[in-house]
Amino acid sequence: SDVCSSDLPENKPVPDYESIIKEYRTSNKYEEIQEKFDDADLKEYAVLVHSVKSSSLTIGALSVSEMAKGLEFAAKSEDVDYIKENHYAFMRAYGELLDNLDEVYGG
Repeated sequence: SDVCSSDLPENKPVPDYESIIKEYRTSNKYEEIQEKFDDADLKEYAVLVHSVKSSSLTIGALSVSEMAKGLEFAAKSEDVDYIKENHYAFMRAYGELLDNLDEVYGG
């Protein structure tokens, strides 16, 4: 069904896409994720990739979100082999996404 203005909470402005992108860029978890990977801190790694999973889904970055989801579940189940096999591809995709957003929305 269509959403009409009466369905939206009063006095709650709908954030525009640019402000959502700005928030995504400023909440960059790239360095922290790499640090937790290097330290083999699976608990914090899971928390960080969960955050990227959710925020990437919000901006429509489905492939990065799905990659983060796989890593989150692997970290929670202590599947170190999966993480080692998929971490760098995820970091490359996440890094490229951040770089592209910086190019489009200002570095």
